[in-house]
Amino acid sequence: MSLVRLLAKYVVNEKFEKLPPEVIKQAKKCVLDCCGTMISGRYMTEGKQMARYAIGTMGIPESTVIGCGKVQKEVAAFCNAFMIRVSDLDDGHREAMGHPAGVVVSTALAIGEHIGASGADVINAIVVGYEIYARLGKIINPSAYIERGFDATGICGAIGAAAAAAKLYNMDEEQTKNALGIAALHAGSLNEYVTDGTMGKALSPAWGAANGVRAAVLAKFGMTGPETILEGKKGFFQAFAKEYDETGFAADLGSNYEILRNYFKIHACVRRLHPAIDVLVAWRKEQNLTPDNVKEILIRAGKFVNQANNPHPKTLVSTQTSMPFCLAVALKYGYISEGSMHESMNNEEIAAIEDKIRIVLDQKVLDYELANPSHWGAADVELVTNDGKTMRKWAPLALGEFEMPLSWEQLQAKFDKLVGETELASSGSEISRKIAYFEGCKSIGDFIASFSLNNS
Repeated sequence: MSLVRLLAKYVVNEKFEKLPPEVIKQAKKCVLDCCGTMISGRYMTEGKQMARYAIGTMGIPESTVIGCGKVQKEVAAFCNAFMIRVSDLDDGHREAMGHPAGVVVSTALAIGEHIGASGADVINAIVVGYEIYARLGKIINPSAYIERGFDATGICGAIGAAAAAAKLYNMDEEQTKNALGIAALHAGSLNEYVTDGTMGKALSPAWGAANGVRAAVLAKFGMTGPETILEGKKGFFQAFAKEYDETGFAADLGSNYEILRNYFKIHACVRRLHPAIDVLVAWRKEQNLTPDNVKEILIRAGKFVNQANNPHPKTLVSTQTSMPFCLAVALKYGYISEGSMHESMNNEEIAAIEDKIRIVLDQKVLDYELANPSHWGAADVELVTNDGKTMRKWAPLALGEFEMPLSWEQLQAKFDKLVGETELASSGSEISRKIAYFEGCKSIGDFIASFSLNNS
């Protein structure tokens, strides 16, 4: 049996009733986190630009774009995926790389609203979407992202979105296989945006979501996708990965859930920077550090972290991928948010802090990365104060990984902060309360209505 058919069989056979309680809870955490980043992103400058696009392409009123009313379902998934991603606070999967939430959750909400799905239906669709995303991403990465320049968010996300849509449409195995195959045929997302800080990063999940929705709809109407789209000589794996091993790809489908290995963010920047930032934020609090009493910060890094050695960035996206800038913001404010990043751009004090920061390739870190390829954010952090005190700490992983998970209460606090800074602040408690009992929601339309959206 082909690999895509194995995936299709899993998607068709997965039932909400058989999902373990911890998987259902994790899916709700993903929805809570995702809705917070989506609402926050809607009221950022970039989100307002996307809102104007949505309003200009209203079309058939099928599904809701946050703050813009109803549009055609594919457009809703596209726009909401962008808004989820733009703040760089959306969840991710360390081993698969990239960010499944923007693609999968935006698709599940758009299709779920259109067909009147229940909360349990949407949770089921999110679980299968994350599962497909993660298993594909684990095969092609880290090769695809680090060596080939592909962003799994749009590539694996398109197929994960197609899986979520197919599940909600209650497609049979053949239709689902075709939906996944069509999405895979047209998947594509380059990460060249990191070079100049343009908006491709936030558009990556948007294209992936639109691809997945369209692929599922086409499959409903009888369009077909290749049987060997994944493992074929001209298929997905060979196209996106310099090297890969598909052994065990589908061995434990339906029993070992990848959504449980998802991570959640607390810093508004690319994930590879978080281990070092966690260390600095902790030291800042414990040692009462300020920019004035820090002489030097040294980051001993591997190749992937060293790629973020780009001080004095000029755009929001490039700030999110700059280790010196993010460390400077963390030292000054004690946190990294969209607001603190914007405020710090072209700021002389931040620039001066950046000049105190050095990032160097270190052989011990390179050796560690070779032995632990999914620990691509590992860093050895050293700080020297003006009075000669030296602190040093090894940071292989960031807070929020499945080894160091964030609790519901911590994610709730993140949600409250993100939503509380927007025009939907008064609706935040109602939204999060409904997410806590999401599996009991009879209609996603009722849930979406609770957002009390406006067109500002």
